[in-house]
Amino acid sequence: MQRLSPHGMAWLGLASVLCMTASTGCREPVCGQRIPVRIVEDPGGRVSDLRVDRFGDQVLAEFSAYDGERSRRSAVVTDVCGGPPVQLFAPVEAESQARLVDGHVLVLDQPSRRIEFVADAGLGERHEVFTDVTGCIAPVAGGLAAERVDGTVWFHPDPSDPDAQPLRIFAEAMPDADETLADLEPCQSSGVVADGNGVIVLAADGSVVHVSVHDRSRHTLIEGPVDSFDVLSNPRFIAWLRSEDGDRLIRDRQTGDDRRLGRQIDPSQGDGHFFHFPNDRWVCFVARAHTEYDTDTRCVDLQTNELASYRFATHPFYGSLNANVLLFGGGAGPIRWNRVTDDDVTRLNFDPLPHTFGRAHDGLLGRSRDPATDERMLTLMPTDGGPIRVLSREPATTFRRTRNDTIISVVRNDEPGSDGTLMLQTPSGERRPLAEHVEPYLSVPGYQTPDEIDELLYAVTEGDDAGIWRYVLP
Repeated sequence: MQRLSPHGMAWLGLASVLCMTASTGCREPVCGQRIPVRIVEDPGGRVSDLRVDRFGDQVLAEFSAYDGERSRRSAVVTDVCGGPPVQLFAPVEAESQARLVDGHVLVLDQPSRRIEFVADAGLGERHEVFTDVTGCIAPVAGGLAAERVDGTVWFHPDPSDPDAQPLRIFAEAMPDADETLADLEPCQSSGVVADGNGVIVLAADGSVVHVSVHDRSRHTLIEGPVDSFDVLSNPRFIAWLRSEDGDRLIRDRQTGDDRRLGRQIDPSQGDGHFFHFPNDRWVCFVARAHTEYDTDTRCVDLQTNELASYRFATHPFYGSLNANVLLFGGGAGPIRWNRVTDDDVTRLNFDPLPHTFGRAHDGLLGRSRDPATDERMLTLMPTDGGPIRVLSREPATTFRRTRNDTIISVVRNDEPGSDGTLMLQTPSGERRPLAEHVEPYLSVPGYQTPDEIDELLYAVTEGDDAGIWRYVLP
């Protein structure tokens, strides 16, 4: 049963307004809808770095809590209605993790590099899947693959089976000289990357190879010597860095050909890493940094195979709005946007320039200051290239915007590190406070995309409402 919080009446009043503005009409409320649900009552301090996964009616919440002396990491499983939480690991100072990976609830104990499977959606018994893991893991062929610190690669055919054992499928991977932390996030670069019924790994001889998890057969993709690689979301292309001369290249696995981007001319002002985007049309890197915010950037268009170089007063943020528009901008100062199309590069004149950004289903959100009043604004640059819109004028620390143009934000006090007021702005522009003493960051569950944001979590720092709350927009 949902528990009505002290600020529940504000949410009840809001529900009718949102129902009237929702294009799909009102549905029967579910847990967390119309009235928020507290899923963690005593997180142990001020909450930060909140990450949430959901599977069925269960919610996995992983977060850090600062008690005034130290910050410790915790993870719990509860249900969407805020039932009694089950602790997946006790509060620790190490970067331990609990994640939903390919339908499995996994717990990583960072000090021992040990990964365990937890049965019954995180509520049951647990057993070991891997130990001595380095880097990230790869869900593949119905199981999981991981690399150990000794350079061996292992495949577990069924993490949910306590009697199944991992199989060594490759013994010649590049050893982990840097003692990379283990990570439950799936790999995309220079680790164990899922690829069909096998994995792509960097071998000890500097080559990039594909290894079958079924028969352990090996196929060389790039002879190298390779320093690092990135498998793009279209796995036809692999971006790689050649060790002997520092060249950045793109390998087309269908033709076997490489497209050379060039090499980093001056590494003193940047790392020269690749930057690529969800649509994988462009792959770029900073070739020369004249100063921190003045860079030569080289990009290859994978649709046309054309190479282009741009000099921008930007570093190091890049982003992509759609298949035809590439944005450059970033640095510690204001973001200066540039639109790269098939024909040219156009400076986008934000007025004023946004300092931070966020994706939305129809464009890019920017947080700016009005130069005349010093008032903070939330603006939208539409994907279709339409005029920039001012969505909201409030000193928000963080914000979320849904498909029906509802904006939820935290308006923070002026003191650094202070909490704030959770505010909601309806599509009609009406604004109202929803909760006080809210941590200045809102968390969106990892299973949502910018096109699907209709659920969020927030933390209240003190009073009867203290804890972590989940809210689903009607």
